[in-house]
Amino acid sequence: MVWKMWDAETSFVGRAAELGRIAAEMGGNRLVTLSGAGGVGKTRLAQRTVALGRAAGTGTDVAWADLSPLRNAHLPAATVVDAQPAAPARGPAHHHRLEHELCTPQERLLWARLSYLPGSFDDELAGQLAGGGALSPGGVGWTLVSLCEKSVVVRKDGAYRMLDAVREYGRMWLAELGAERELAHRHAQYVLAQTRQAHREWFGPAQRSWYRRIGFLHSYGGPVPEQ
Repeated sequence: MVWKMWDAETSFVGRAAELGRIAAEMGGNRLVTLSGAGGVGKTRLAQRTVALGRAAGTGTDVAWADLSPLRNAHLPAATVVDAQPAAPARGPAHHHRLEHELCTPQERLLWARLSYLPGSFDDELAGQLAGGGALSPGGVGWTLVSLCEKSVVVRKDGAYRMLDAVREYGRMWLAELGAERELAHRHAQYVLAQTRQAHREWFGPAQRSWYRRIGFLHSYGGPVPEQ
C-alpha cells in the first residue's frame, strides 16, 4: 500500500540499472540515500522505485513525505509522521520545543490561535480568528508570513495548513492560555456571518464564489460553543 504518493508529472524512461541497485540496497538497509547534483532526477527516481513496488520488498507499506518545502531543520520528523495515516502516536512535544522557543511572542500567540483550526485556512479566516490583543489585523498578516518562513505553517495554492504534529503542539499552548472557548465562539460567529451573507447574495452574480467559500468554511467540523 502506498499513501500520499504524487502522480508522475512526466513520463519515466530508462534508468533500469539505477532502479535495480536501489531495490537491492533497500532490501538490506533501513536507510538508503540518493545523492547527486540538483536536477538530475533523484526525486523522480525515488518515486519510480516506490511506484514499481520495489521499496523494501513485497507487502511493505510505504508513505511519501515531501521534505522539499521545509526550511526548518526540526520539522522533518513531524513531516514523516504526518505522512502516515492514522498514526498511533505523533512525535513528542520536544520535536517542536526548539522552534517554539525561537519564535517571537507574537508568532507563538498566532501559532497557538491558528492551531484551533483542524484544516486549511486562508488570510481572511486567519485574521478573523486570530486577531486581537497583541495581534492587530495587520500584525496577523506579517506574523503569518514569518511562520511560513519558519515552516511552522505551510502555504499552497492560496491556503495555509499546519502539519498535525505542529498543530497539536500549538493546541497544547492554546489550552495553557485558556483561549479555546473564545476561539470556538469567534469561529462560530464568523462562519454564521459568512453563511448569512451568502444566503442574501446567493441568487446573484456572486453565487459561484459563495459556493466555493461556504464549501471551504464547512470543509471541516469544529466545536461550537454553548450559546
